Amino acid sequence: MTKPKSVKFRGELKKPIEVGVLRANEWPAELSQNEKQIWDESADAFVEEKYLNECRKKFVLLFDHYRIEDKTNFELLALHLAIDFVDGFKFIEIPTKLQHGDYGAVVPSYEIPNGRPKEWTEERLIELYDDVQTTKIKENEKKDRDALSRLAISKKWSRPNTSRNLKSWVETLEKRLQDAKTVIKRRAVSTLKASDLIDLVQKIQAKSQASDE
Repeated sequence: MTKPKSVKFRGELKKPIEVGVLRANEWPAELSQNEKQIWDESADAFVEEKYLNECRKKFVLLFDHYRIEDKTNFELLALHLAIDFVDGFKFIEIPTKLQHGDYGAVVPSYEIPNGRPKEWTEERLIELYDDVQTTKIKENEKKDRDALSRLAISKKWSRPNTSRNLKSWVETLEKRLQDAKTVIKRRAVSTLKASDLIDLVQKIQAKSQASDE
């Protein structure tokens, strides 16, 4: 599978939705605090309704952008958007070769449990993070570095080159752990954005069903 191209939206899909709204702070100062609150709540409702209506119009353009003929297939649309914008949906092909596994069986190298990837993929980084947390709990360690020192002498996380200094390998694992924390934080934000999209889709579907009734 070829690497997906960067997503480029054109026309209306490139333009933000603009909603003109009059806020309470634009009114004369003699308005009471209660009146300002009531007005702003009304303005919030107006903005949300206007925004959702404009989103409904642009969703049709999204279907066209992804060449989805069924304009009610929101699940397929959400999948296309997730593939483009959520890291967890990215496709990575891992080069492999046949190796001897247990009992002399010949299997792809990625099926050997202790096989070490050549590159630090995001999944490998997260695996390191999980093992560090597990080790800290199991061995009652307070610091990440102490847990990494234990992992560095395990079979799974041992040095790729046994001639390499153990201390420098622990430092390398420590750097990769920081990378893992960055990945986890970014994925949490991406997941939040994806959930926001699902909420928006559900609102639009509910509004569409209500109008049909």
